[in-house]
Amino acid sequence: MKNYFMKTGMPGEQNLFNEGYRLEITHLPTQYSVAFSAFIDQMSDAYNAEWSAQQVFGRMDPIGTYERTKRNISVIWRVPASDVIMARDNLDKMNRLVSFLYPIYGDSHGATMMTQSPMWRVKFGNLICDARTGDGLLGWVRGITMDPVLEDGVFTLDSRTQAANSALGVGTDYFPKTIRLNIELAVVHEHDLGWENVGGTEAGEEIFVFRGSGNQSQSGQREGMAFPYPSRRHVSDPVHEITDDRRQTLVDLKKAFNSLLTSQDPLGNIIQKARDAVSPTDIPDQDQTAQKAVLSAQTGGKK
Repeated sequence: MKNYFMKTGMPGEQNLFNEGYRLEITHLPTQYSVAFSAFIDQMSDAYNAEWSAQQVFGRMDPIGTYERTKRNISVIWRVPASDVIMARDNLDKMNRLVSFLYPIYGDSHGATMMTQSPMWRVKFGNLICDARTGDGLLGWVRGITMDPVLEDGVFTLDSRTQAANSALGVGTDYFPKTIRLNIELAVVHEHDLGWENVGGTEAGEEIFVFRGSGNQSQSGQREGMAFPYPSRRHVSDPVHEITDDRRQTLVDLKKAFNSLLTSQDPLGNIIQKARDAVSPTDIPDQDQTAQKAVLSAQTGGKK
């Protein structure tokens, strides 16, 4: 894991960047890397399941055979500059990022040959990362689009007056105040994917977990994997969604609040209805403490 530290830019951006709010990209063949502040405009994570269809005589619907599921991530972000020094640094970052699209070459028997392909690792918090390790997500990039946001303006250096600061020593150099970047990553997962049957319950129900994690719970049961976005739960864990009876209770709760506004019902009745509407049994274990603290504060510590 590389340590990144921003020295230029506005204080707020520096603080966020240095605390980890950033997009990190590493070029695997060279292990060179570059990081950008997390000014993300748009992100899309596309999963496409591919099937082959075979038409059988006398059957209206084709027979589908599953082949694979592909994943592609697209990220659009902005790279702003608060002064000309930062604008030049951003352009240097852009140069390095584009160079990551190219492989490594070496001599082999007197001939120049490609020795390593330009694979990348990309990390943006838990939204773009290896779901097992939390490191950068492996893949190859289909292309980069660099769009200077010219309406935001540019910094200029004239070689006639500042030859030492000019890139080529001739003409005028332009350093955009804002650059918009767009990449598309074809993901290569480094862990197992898909479901696995790990046994059954005493009631005869089969247990399936998402592969990729070899951890075991306290009961000795194989745990699944939080894929593709690491979280506190596993894919096979139940999601605490509202049931029909709880939905009706919330409707009654809304009516109770409306009644409070019109007839001044005692506050204790409202709190009791809130307890009934949001029962601890409907809340994940890790959230129950916070929920109980909220209810305690609302009732002044009374049970």
